[in-house]
Amino acid sequence: MDTTGEINESQYRRLVGNAIRTARESQKLSLRDLAYMANIDYKYLWRAEHGEANITINVLYRLAKALDISVSSLFRFENTTF
Repeated sequence: MDTTGEINESQYRRLVGNAIRTARESQKLSLRDLAYMANIDYKYLWRAEHGEANITINVLYRLAKALDISVSSLFRFENTTF
């Protein structure tokens, strides 16, 4: 966290990316499988999972749909520390 106690943009990207990766792994999907299901490039998905891509809401929607989860579930980060 920064000195104000707020989560910054790069931390949000990492949190969302981690949520995507956790959901993907819990369903035993490979990176390429999920990328194919969501119609995105697997390299872009890798970057998103590692917080390196500023993922769009459209891609979040496609990923959530492919994972059969809600988009909002990708934004539940309780008790997270940096």
